[in-house]
Amino acid sequence: MIIAQMSPIAHEAMKEKHPPPLISVIIPTRNRAALIQQAIESVIACCNDMLHAEIIVVDDSSTDTTESIVRAYPVKYIRGPAEGVSIARNTGLKEATGRYITFLDDDDAWPEHNLTRQVKLLEENPQFGAVCSQVVLTDRNLTINSSPYPTQPFQSGWMFQDFLRYIPQVGSLLVRREVVDAVGGFERSLQGGEDWDWALRIARYCQIGFVPEVALLWRMYGVTRIDITENKRYEDIAWRRYKDVMRVAHRHITSDSLKSWIKAERIILKHKGHYIPLFMDCSTQYIKNGDIKRSLRCCWMALRVSPPHVASYVARTIGKQLRKAINC
Repeated sequence: MIIAQMSPIAHEAMKEKHPPPLISVIIPTRNRAALIQQAIESVIACCNDMLHAEIIVVDDSSTDTTESIVRAYPVKYIRGPAEGVSIARNTGLKEATGRYITFLDDDDAWPEHNLTRQVKLLEENPQFGAVCSQVVLTDRNLTINSSPYPTQPFQSGWMFQDFLRYIPQVGSLLVRREVVDAVGGFERSLQGGEDWDWALRIARYCQIGFVPEVALLWRMYGVTRIDITENKRYEDIAWRRYKDVMRVAHRHITSDSLKSWIKAERIILKHKGHYIPLFMDCSTQYIKNGDIKRSLRCCWMALRVSPPHVASYVARTIGKQLRKAINC
């Protein structure tokens, strides 16, 4: 593991110029040279004398020009073996020195004037161990194409029940350092749902404040994102992540935590439903490419997740096609 080092003179000069960091922003990355620059610059643009942040970039063994791009900025650069996002985030946590901790995925960005209200809330309310905010979905060019999410703002306080129903994007959380130390880092065995598991552990441990303000521009991609990268099959990665999300769900969503078996099953079914469009859209793409075998495999995966959701998806698709035919 290689950590970028400053000279003693430069280090002392920086200490005189800047106070100790208020916020540590941890950015795990791998082969995102085209995007990491925008992520870093969005954080730097929000920093000022009142909101001083240290940026920690943990490079999970990129093979592109990521390292040279990152080293051009005043950040702490850490390069480690390719062991996945959970270990990369945990590595960043070990290096963080800020009073508050947050994360930023390498393909996302901060909006202007980010986290000022969130820090103020934590400074004025010691009973809150963290603060949660909203996110918006964007396209590849960071053009916003959704309303702030969650659409119905939470109430500050104990948010465990809310987090069971809504999986907060990890970049929308700002957490006190002592809370991070208490709950620990991300579970390294999880390939999906690791951020949800971490957020739920925080929500069990402490009260969380809510600021109804967008704190993250969240890029979303089509089904070809992973399939193109490193020639991995998108549906296989989606299936692996689905299985891990269900592990997290069954770990935290219990009849004891909800006082009702029916409520627990409804929440699990809701989270299963998020994966049906992934597999079905992938199936449609394979049909267009003439790969019937892989298309059928994606359909079978979707049926294994939730037959009722597949039926609903098919019915909606047929309905859209009929309306389109009638309008024509």
